[in-house]
Parts: sequence; C-alpha cells; structure tokens
Amino acid sequence: MHDSFKKLQNFCTEIAANNPAMVFNSQDFTFLSENALSSILTRDDLSIEESEIWQKIVECGVAKLDNNIQTKNVIYWTDDNFNAFMEIIEEFLPLIRFFNISSVDFYHKVKPFARILPGTLYKDLLHYYLVPGSHQKSVDAKPLRCSRSNIDSELLQLHNIR
Repeated sequence: MHDSFKKLQNFCTEIAANNPAMVFNSQDFTFLSENALSSILTRDDLSIEESEIWQKIVECGVAKLDNNIQTKNVIYWTDDNFNAFMEIIEEFLPLIRFFNISSVDFYHKVKPFARILPGTLYKDLLHYYLVPGSHQKSVDAKPLRCSRSNIDSELLQLHNIR
C-alpha cells in the first residue's frame, strides 16, 4: 500500500476508534470493506462494548444474507442459512473478545449463534460464565477494550490500567 494511503487509513481508523458510533451506527456500515472493519476491530482502544460489536457484526452478516433468508429470526434459520452466514462473518470471529461480553448479553446475543462459533469456543464460554475464574488466559489474551478518551486522569494512563 502506498505510504500516503496507509497514513489516511491509520487516520480514519483512529477516528473510528475514538468515535465508533460514527462507523457502527452508519447507514452504510454494511458496505464497509472487510479490510477496514478488521483494522478497526484489532484496536484495543475502541470505545464500544464488545456485545455491541458482536451485534453489529451479526447485523452486517444478516444484511449481506438478506436475499437468502426468509426471516431475520435465527430460530427459523436452516443449516444453509447458518453456513452462508458463517462464510460472511468468519474472518471477524477471532477479533471479537467474547470473554468480555457479559453473561446476560452472551445468553441473548451470542448463544443463538453457538453453532457457528469456532472449535470449543461455545463450551469454553459456558464454562467461563459458570465457573468464575476459569479461562483467565483467554480473558487476558484479549483484554477489555478501553478508549484513551475515557481516561480522565493525569496520573493513570491506558497502559497503567491493563
């Protein structure tokens, strides 16, 4: 990538990290390139709840499936619907910090899609929610996202909180 385009991409990603609502609530969110979305989702300073990120990824996947499904209610999806949905969002799954989603949001927002979660992730998440303190390595591997702009301290900085 040309240096000036890389600088522009970094600039836009920085804006998106500091004001994710501008990106995630945009009417054009579903048209965002996979590359741009991946670039945003890799950031540790994204100031948005992980469950909201998951919900937006789901909405994006459903929007791209729109012509292939009879209903947006996942309860009525066929195996083909789930397979097509998985193909659309699978590259984003490793970027979602599932262990930072509350148990309530997990139950309502993630559990309906349990069959598309890779490997043992669904079982690991159940274990994590039912046995506090388990899977700490998984939690530590992908820390809670924290916006620099949310830190109102001259003594504490982002790197002190982690």
